[in-house]
Amino acid sequence: MRRNEESRCYYRWWFWIVVGLDVLAAVAIVVFSLAAASPIWVPVVIVGGAALLLTVAIVVGRWLGVRDDRRPPDDRALSVIDGAQIRRKILIIALTFVIAMAAGLVFTTLLALADAGAEPSGRFVLFALQIALLAATFAGIIVARPLNLALRESAGRDLGLVRKLARVVLRGKDIELAPDERVAAVRYAVVARSALGFQLGYTTLLYLALLIQYLGVLIDGEPPLFYTVLAMILVVVLVIYYPIFIVRIRRAARYAQEHAAVLDADGELQPS
Repeated sequence: MRRNEESRCYYRWWFWIVVGLDVLAAVAIVVFSLAAASPIWVPVVIVGGAALLLTVAIVVGRWLGVRDDRRPPDDRALSVIDGAQIRRKILIIALTFVIAMAAGLVFTTLLALADAGAEPSGRFVLFALQIALLAATFAGIIVARPLNLALRESAGRDLGLVRKLARVVLRGKDIELAPDERVAAVRYAVVARSALGFQLGYTTLLYLALLIQYLGVLIDGEPPLFYTVLAMILVVVLVIYYPIFIVRIRRAARYAQEHAAVLDADGELQPS
């Protein structure tokens, strides 16, 4: 992905942000551990594990980047926006939810029958619903992966160009594009409207699962302050980001429709 100076700068920018957040988290862990009089090995293990994971992520990320650069461009990746394939992906998510919900209800019912002092049935239903939502979330992430890959392919795997196309297509910025970039922008818009839809979908499923977890804690009694604050943050995030996602999806769809002739003339991907 890092093909030009803009891409490299963007990569370095995010790298140092991640490193900075890790450092702040490490300091917070040490401070809280000292305040709680925790054993010395607790912060050492947590901070050391985080440093190890970051190192592994850097090494693996560079290896994947080299392998990705060596892989030839694949325009077939853009075929994932076919209407039939999109419907199939949605069906997979729905079936995953139904199957996980049924399995969760069977499991919790058997658990309730085996334990006479088990929790109320309503609590078990919430647990099954939470499992179903989490399963559907993971299914959404998996089926949406080809769409995310297609976004990169639409810009020739150039991270700098991906950011430029996002500003034009999703944010409505008036930026001059070269002829080949105009074609890439329409290809990006065609894929982005579906990719963003799936991102919004599985993010919503995940947030609902977390909110149901809070509801279960609320049923059990007065929830800890942490759960209440987390639930409020989730609601605020949904309220803020839902309109942003909807606007960007509509912008991508409108851009693809208004510039469809660019692809028609180029003989490439037809917006669905």
